[in-house]
Amino acid sequence: MTDEKYNGWVNYETWLMNLNLTNDESLYNQTLEIVKENSEKDDYDIGEELKNWIEESFYVEEYDIYKICDNWTTRDFQEIHWTEIAASLRTEENEDE
Repeated sequence: MTDEKYNGWVNYETWLMNLNLTNDESLYNQTLEIVKENSEKDDYDIGEELKNWIEESFYVEEYDIYKICDNWTTRDFQEIHWTEIAASLRTEENEDE
């Protein structure tokens, strides 16, 4: 995919990852917990925490895919703008408080 805007997000991959993280209650709760645990960090660092969690939890080395969002390839995964997702989640968390 390219870096063209998609539904208000920087690109399709970022939009889809955010959709998957926020559309499943269990994933959403885990995602918000990471945001809360790292609330003193900036959006870039929170994004890195989210990225690391997804890599550790969903990567299947044998197939070089991530078992989230319809089996992402490594190339798809590299297109995600984690800072944008973190900023959005931080905003959601602050609105919920």
